[in-house]
Amino acid sequence: MPLHRVMVLPIRLLVSRYRLLSSLLSDEFRTSPELEALAARVILGAVMPRDKLDRLFHAVAPDIRYQQKYETTIASVRPHPAPVALERGYGDCKDKAVLLIQLGKLAGLRLQFALLRTTNVGQVQRDIPNQQFNHAIVYVPEQAGIAAPFFLDPTTDGLDIGNLRGDDQGALALVMDAEGTGYRFISIPYQPAELEYENHQLRVQIKSPTEASAVDKITLRGSDASQLRQLLRNPEVANKALQGLAAALFTGATLQHRSAEHPEDLWHPLELELQLDVASAIQSQGDTWRLPVPALLPGMRASTLAVRRTPVRFGPFSSTSMHTEAELPEGYRLVQAPAAFEVQHPCFSARRRTLVEGRNVSVRFDYTRHCAGIGVEEYAEFRKAALEVQRELRGEIVFAREAPKKVAR
Repeated sequence: MPLHRVMVLPIRLLVSRYRLLSSLLSDEFRTSPELEALAARVILGAVMPRDKLDRLFHAVAPDIRYQQKYETTIASVRPHPAPVALERGYGDCKDKAVLLIQLGKLAGLRLQFALLRTTNVGQVQRDIPNQQFNHAIVYVPEQAGIAAPFFLDPTTDGLDIGNLRGDDQGALALVMDAEGTGYRFISIPYQPAELEYENHQLRVQIKSPTEASAVDKITLRGSDASQLRQLLRNPEVANKALQGLAAALFTGATLQHRSAEHPEDLWHPLELELQLDVASAIQSQGDTWRLPVPALLPGMRASTLAVRRTPVRFGPFSSTSMHTEAELPEGYRLVQAPAAFEVQHPCFSARRRTLVEGRNVSVRFDYTRHCAGIGVEEYAEFRKAALEVQRELRGEIVFAREAPKKVAR
């Protein structure tokens, strides 16, 4: 067979597969009185298209349970009509995508069906004509009131409004218009790190070398927030996980109390407060006492190997910040505080700043990762920078008793 025919054959088969998928979607975008009533109720009072879309997404993502039920073989490929998913109260990824698209149509929005291969199982090979897709989401094209196109994934559980699932980002999507008249490949971009973060505001009260407590106010958005929201639905599991976090912050720390305001509110970042006993983290050394300053560094295990033969994959861009304010007890003085430092790398930036005012020590550490992975040829420089950050993060607050004041004679 001539070479040009070998190259063309996969494209023809791909187009044939697209036509098959289009035919499977042709009758699924139906409406019903119940569907129309839901759309009207959800967008009541909303004026801007994005506000309408966010409300409809919120009505589908958490309220329609993700569940696969394939009563026939074709149901594993063909979505159920939108009214069926609404009546059941559950559906798989393609069912939820069809439901959101139909609700959007009733609200005057134009949404499109998108197939993709999630990045955790590899990339789509466009020249291989077989079924490589394992997920279905929604594409929002540019339209009146929506200046830039973007993707939505209604299968998420506990993920903030506006965030895309981590394994969707970086994938190649096959986007089909609702009328089934055309398709195109669109690369799903990575969202900015501002949408995927974990911020800690720690207040440490050292009452004596053997007595110390801490309050950690945590704000999360993105994948970690989603996982924690799911954990919080089971108090016993949540307590176990948060005790593990407490121990990661301070060696031997004990979780005494935790609270979360409206953990299922997807419109706002998740806010959590932990109250900890951190006395066991203080270690004596001669005439001084040392308290390691907590600093969570995501992806530390990625730099453990001296040599890599495969790329490192991180996933979505993210940021972490830890602001620790510690107050020394009366009658004690600061001997040493963690030094400031800054490390810049094409994949990440890390920075620590320290401020000392009398018995109060403020240490702020910020880490932002703005790459999705590291290639084998880039690994050596990445590892060098990552190890530098890890060495710097071993900083401690060292304090000692104040020298007794001399009595005037």
